[in-house]
Amino acid sequence: MVSNQSQIEFLQTQEFFSNHAYNICLASSMTADQSMKHDAAVNKIRKLGYECVEAIAPESYDSGLFIYVAYSKERDLPVQVFCRGTKLDDASVVADLDPHGPGYSIMARSRACIMESLTNAIRNSKSSTTLNISGHSLGGSVSQLLLWFISVELKLGNLNFPQLSEINCSTFNSAPVNTKVASCLKRNLESKPIKTKVSFTAHQQKFDPANMSGTHILSDIDSKYAKVSVVRSSMGLMDYLLSFLELRPRPHSEPFYTNANSESTVDSLLFSEESMSKAKRDRMKCFTNDGVESGRDKVKKYLGTRWINLSKVVGVIFPWVKHITTPVYNFLSYVASILFSILSMSASILAVIFMPSPQTIGTLVVSVKELFLKVLNFIKDLYSGQIGSWSKKGYVNSSDSKYNPDIINDSTAIYHSSESVIVDTAKCSLL
Repeated sequence: MVSNQSQIEFLQTQEFFSNHAYNICLASSMTADQSMKHDAAVNKIRKLGYECVEAIAPESYDSGLFIYVAYSKERDLPVQVFCRGTKLDDASVVADLDPHGPGYSIMARSRACIMESLTNAIRNSKSSTTLNISGHSLGGSVSQLLLWFISVELKLGNLNFPQLSEINCSTFNSAPVNTKVASCLKRNLESKPIKTKVSFTAHQQKFDPANMSGTHILSDIDSKYAKVSVVRSSMGLMDYLLSFLELRPRPHSEPFYTNANSESTVDSLLFSEESMSKAKRDRMKCFTNDGVESGRDKVKKYLGTRWINLSKVVGVIFPWVKHITTPVYNFLSYVASILFSILSMSASILAVIFMPSPQTIGTLVVSVKELFLKVLNFIKDLYSGQIGSWSKKGYVNSSDSKYNPDIINDSTAIYHSSESVIVDTAKCSLL
């Protein structure tokens, strides 16, 4: 398990930011529920000393890409970038289905805006040398892509980009990335111009489908170029059983450093090693690439190319998915959500019949309540015409790219270069 207390506190803070990426909303108009969650999240972030919270991606429900940065102009705190994962009510679902890896195409399209906004945030921060990046699920994939973008700027010696002394990337149940992205990043970090200290920590829950597909970054890099760690955990047997009965992707959303299951209750100010149960701590295992050989082998196993590649599978259906209009998509997602709630309630009824206990009865009550609220919200939105209102352009892929997404190399990740920096396109050759 992760035993160093300072490292635990650091990773707890990264989990805090990755969780609250789901609650931040910087759109011009917010619902009452969004406003309440946003205010609570921002207040907690400010208690940590960060008075500035900004979006560094063009926040849009059409694109499904949500990246935020927190920094302080007054306190010497590292810059925190946190990337949101998937929500079923916006186009992040389509970003998940990108045949070139979750989030790849929209990240490449938004590259210039993201890197320029990140540059400005780092320069405005009092501490402009340390950068922490975190994300859960799709946000973990986006975090890995962002680290690749940054590595290109450092490799080319771009004078417009801040010279960072340390970059820490932490992912939680992350989606995979394209194998070419992983290869490009490794090659960049192994190049001589990069003197920045880089670390990558991937958190994975056992039986989480996101960890079983595709490739993650830095699986086989030498520790002299980047320190890589994999934290593996699992749930208790009863937790897996309840997850099955409730038809919830529980391993994918299970927190690592707190017992809280709700995003809104996660508060890093209260985090300590004691916030985890002893059983939960004992189930956590940590493997690094700078230790014994068996640890390096485990890192390569858990981050390397897996036998399942969902990106190739979804590539078959992506041409049809991306042409669904957003009102139709939102209608279908509502219907699917209600059907899953009905199945969950049915499973809970069976559990109460065959395994009566306060826990199974409580699960049934929650299932009935959720189904009622979903049906009520569906009727309300259908009547008011709100279904599909998050898109003005009509299609979930409204910002079609003009580049060839099959060409994945370092030139994809260059946002601009100083006049004094000559970009050697030969270094950006295809893999």
